[in-house]
Amino acid sequence: MTAPILRQDRHPLQKLFCALALSIVAVSSAQAAPLVEPALHLKAEDGSSVGRVALTLDACGGQTDTRILSALVENRIPATIFVTGIWLKRNAAAVEIMRAHPDLFELENHGGHHIPAVDTPRKIYGIRSAGSPEAVQAEVESGAAALAGTGEPAPKWFRGATAEYSPSAIAMIRKLGFKVAGFRSTAMAARCSAQKKLPGASPPPRMAMSSSPTSTSRPTLPARASCKVCSR
Repeated sequence: MTAPILRQDRHPLQKLFCALALSIVAVSSAQAAPLVEPALHLKAEDGSSVGRVALTLDACGGQTDTRILSALVENRIPATIFVTGIWLKRNAAAVEIMRAHPDLFELENHGGHHIPAVDTPRKIYGIRSAGSPEAVQAEVESGAAALAGTGEPAPKWFRGATAEYSPSAIAMIRKLGFKVAGFRSTAMAARCSAQKKLPGASPPPRMAMSSSPTSTSRPTLPARASCKVCSR
């Protein structure tokens, strides 16, 4: 009579072990899911053979390289700066310079604490992701709040740390009212391509800012296309 009792005792434990195994598999699958890195393309102006470059910079958390900022101002080069809440606290003087040149600079949302907008636990380039939908939302909204605290207009664009996203995080960010920014080339690639004309391409799916290499006019919309300089 003892055998059936033992089998009954083992049954709940077996169910528990199976549930734990399924949970581990689910977490592993989520972590292994591919991330999205938006790529942008700029459309050539009608009737022009001159390529266009949209310059954006990431201000992550360190001090401003004043050589870069001075070069942009002196040469009248428009740029969109994606800033974190951390960077805004540490670089009040640089923010004032940018605000003094609204024809050149537009500040957009890089998150509150420079945390990748990925809603599953993992590391991207050694940086720990937000890890949950709630944490992604907090990162996006805290970055927007930090910008609002400087008196800047409400940001329209968000580019997360590392510029890589989980698909579900992209959907959430859009529901929060932001357009999701990516890039076309990083700074290393731009060093090579800056000496060449960039070919025209199809209209970008999400972003439309561009500036002509021969023009210093302010772009009409922010974007990320050709340069990434992340101050640390």
